[in-house]
Amino acid sequence: MSKGTGEADTRGGAGARSPISLELVEAFNEFGPAYMRWGQRGMRDQGASFARVRLLNVLACDGPRIMSDVGETLGVTAADAEPTSS
Repeated sequence: MSKGTGEADTRGGAGARSPISLELVEAFNEFGPAYMRWGQRGMRDQGASFARVRLLNVLACDGPRIMSDVGETLGVTAADAEPTSS
């Protein structure tokens, strides 16, 4: 980004990336999965699954909603949420 303009910096040709940009991308590629493992381990230690925390987050952010709206937000259907019989 160009300073103060909000526009992408095009110096160096279209699509050119500086070495620091590539280093940053590589660092986030390593950090992201490690952060997710850390977060999931913390949730598991507290007795919560990722799915449950995601549901609680939707309810905390959006307030009370009917289940079909919650399912739509989470990208699940009623059939996905129902336990299957063995």
